[in-house]
Amino acid sequence: MRSHLTRKRLLDAAARILAEESLSDMSIDRVAACAGLSRRTFFLHFTSKDQLLSAVLERLRPGQAEIVRRWNDGLAPDLTVEQRIMEMFRKIVAWISDPSWRGCAFLRVSAEFGERSGHPVHAVAAASYRDMEAWFEQELRTGGYPAPTVTARQISVLIKGLLVMQLVHRRRAHGEAALDMLPVVLAAGRTLHQSGNMQPGKEKTSIT
Repeated sequence: MRSHLTRKRLLDAAARILAEESLSDMSIDRVAACAGLSRRTFFLHFTSKDQLLSAVLERLRPGQAEIVRRWNDGLAPDLTVEQRIMEMFRKIVAWISDPSWRGCAFLRVSAEFGERSGHPVHAVAAASYRDMEAWFEQELRTGGYPAPTVTARQISVLIKGLLVMQLVHRRRAHGEAALDMLPVVLAAGRTLHQSGNMQPGKEKTSIT
């Protein structure tokens, strides 16, 4: 039990630094000091900073998924699929437009390690991205979209681009611009099979 609580203190400290400060501040010594523990104790629980980062992201992922679930539960049951997706997108825009929003930890960490192919944080970040993308795909599939995986991926790209722009500019105008683009993406998704770019039933990839 003591070992579990000590590990939790280290994860709490790392998550706090990541949320309130920056990734560059999250050194082993800084995490240990923030947790009120020694460097030696750190290495009893984690072999490296990289392993700690992966563990922190794994710990944060359920919270991200819970936000999506809570937003989903708050949607009116009589909305069309397009209305549901638009409402979910509006919730994202409102969330990141709040002055207290400090950016997406998964996006910041994956960008930091972007050139390090195979780094363990990539798998965790990708899994977190798929959580929300999977929600959009299921909605689109239920709504009869011919290529729900492709359209969900396009929406996900739009969201990730918006997160970066908001992190840099801190202006709701970028969220409003993304909201204006979303109906275009959805309309294109409805007619995707008619353009010859994708035939019904020919999607190569699905989210698992």
